[in-house]
Amino acid sequence: YILMKLGKSSIVLIIISGLLLLTLPVSATSISDGTGDVYHWSQTGTAWSWRANIGDKPNVDITEVSYSVDGAKLTLKLKVAGTIQTSEYYWYNTYFNSSDTVYMWWWSNGSGFGMASNQNQSAYDMVQNFTVSGNTISAEFNVIGATTEEELWGQAHQYTTVGQNQQTNEWWGDWAPN
Repeated sequence: YILMKLGKSSIVLIIISGLLLLTLPVSATSISDGTGDVYHWSQTGTAWSWRANIGDKPNVDITEVSYSVDGAKLTLKLKVAGTIQTSEYYWYNTYFNSSDTVYMWWWSNGSGFGMASNQNQSAYDMVQNFTVSGNTISAEFNVIGATTEEELWGQAHQYTTVGQNQQTNEWWGDWAPN
């Protein structure tokens, strides 16, 4: 009788524990993004087109956006299916928002700029040093506030000449999450 009662109590405790675990907040440190989901916009004269799921642009096809915290440093990282390009026609950026601090960076043509802002503490950080290796680009910030994720995303773009007097323009882009 006692073993039977203990068994039923254990099952109930396991079920309740499982339900409680489902209510805990989960904070991901990375977002995976499938390949072949690049968008393409083109314009010739006054005609334009918009196509989805372009698979032949690996250098802007995001596979992952992530952040990591190591002590007093926060790293924002973006990975693509191809190789990070140093041309002026490629643009990469990430954004991380915690409960009180925003961290973000932009990078193109071999250089970039990153900033972090915590309005509550009047704390700011800026970065200009990026690590680029193959398919990955990252920037490291000083932690100036909370690091619990509320929002994380990245973008990668490629374009041809764009401007008011151009007759032909093209743009490709990917977002994560999408």
